[in-house]
Amino acid sequence: MKKQLLNIPEKSFEEIATEKYGKEIGITFGNYDEKAVFCYDMAVLNYDWTYHMTADELKNFKGEKPEKFPVPKMFDLNKAERVV
Repeated sequence: MKKQLLNIPEKSFEEIATEKYGKEIGITFGNYDEKAVFCYDMAVLNYDWTYHMTADELKNFKGEKPEKFPVPKMFDLNKAERVV
């Protein structure tokens, strides 16, 4: 067990992989000539019933369109405090 504990790297797997492959990882939409990019915009916030309408239907629609929700931001865990 001591030998195994001595062989554990100081960096986590995520840190090692990000250093090695961070510039290559991303989301691509089938065009492999373009560089892949990270998508931080969550799809669930953009998906509503207007997604199923054509451009003409959207242009002719007279009703109220759904509101866009703000994308939630991750809070800073370094400033978090324990609540008892």
